[in-house]
Amino acid sequence: MALTHRPALRFVQRDVAGGRQRDSRVQSRGQQRPTPVRAGVVPGCYPSEAMTDPKQTGPRCQAGRPRHRSAGPPFAPVPYDLSPERAGAPVDWSTWYVDDEAMHAAESCEQGEIIRELVSTLQQLARMRAWARVYIGADNYFAWMPDRPQVRVSPDVYLLDDPPAPPMPKSWQTWKSGHRPPRWAVEVVSEDWPKDHEDGPAKYSLLGCAELVLFDPDVILGFVKKETRVPLSVFRRGADGSLARVYAGRGPAFSEQIGCWLLARREGYVARLRLSEDAQGRHLIPTAQAEAARAQAEAAHAQAEATRAQAEAVRATEAGEAARAREAKGRAEAEERARALEERLRRLELDRD
Repeated sequence: MALTHRPALRFVQRDVAGGRQRDSRVQSRGQQRPTPVRAGVVPGCYPSEAMTDPKQTGPRCQAGRPRHRSAGPPFAPVPYDLSPERAGAPVDWSTWYVDDEAMHAAESCEQGEIIRELVSTLQQLARMRAWARVYIGADNYFAWMPDRPQVRVSPDVYLLDDPPAPPMPKSWQTWKSGHRPPRWAVEVVSEDWPKDHEDGPAKYSLLGCAELVLFDPDVILGFVKKETRVPLSVFRRGADGSLARVYAGRGPAFSEQIGCWLLARREGYVARLRLSEDAQGRHLIPTAQAEAARAQAEAAHAQAEATRAQAEAVRATEAGEAARAREAKGRAEAEERARALEERLRRLELDRD
């Protein structure tokens, strides 16, 4: 009977400070089986067939040396995709199937707000950076296996370079002309958190995404205390083609694909993923709506200033006219007094004669 298994994922994790290293394979959602390694021994990375061949157990070494060594200290964890051809056993891809007839899982109201604000912020960033031919999308399916189109992933937010001409397709299938993997994707962690934290990196690794961001709002708001969950995780594709976790923590973290800092912030009673031009968050990228509101407020202020200046000009004109009228009246009264004095002098002279 042929061996059937789930799409597996090999992680290699190194504790640089403690000089320890451990590795494990994700067997199923939320389950990991750690394999301790003796301190001071640096095992190599395992090939895909080593993850499924029951005859191969323990470190794969020849003459006391690892078969494969990682090029320098690896980031943790480093996922390696499972190749059915190399594994020599069929893979049960049905665990990742998304049925066309099935309704897409509805997002929570707060998750929807996070997604909409992030899309709006990216739209403003695109205007600021003058991005050309970049599609900003949300909640669309990506499939990458032509023989298994039901194996799909749906990023909450993504950037796609050089999209095809409109109309946009119902979903993206990377084997078709003009369809390509997203270069940047964000997953807002939901209640089904193992799907995002464990299955997510494996799927995006196989998809070909250049950078993946996991944003966990429940950790920021203090609803979750698990040490395995962090507010912000960044996975980046390295020179060897693997998608490696390069950051895990509370932020800020720099995103190479968008050239911005990622800030996981608590704002009152809600959590938001903000983009900033600096790590301190002094120069946040506003949402398109906030920028439009700011521009509208500035326009209203400018209009008010113009109205005030016009009113002052009118007042100045009226004041000037009033001053000129008073001056003219004063001159007329002075001339009248001068004529009266002249007339009086003339009469006095006549009386003397």
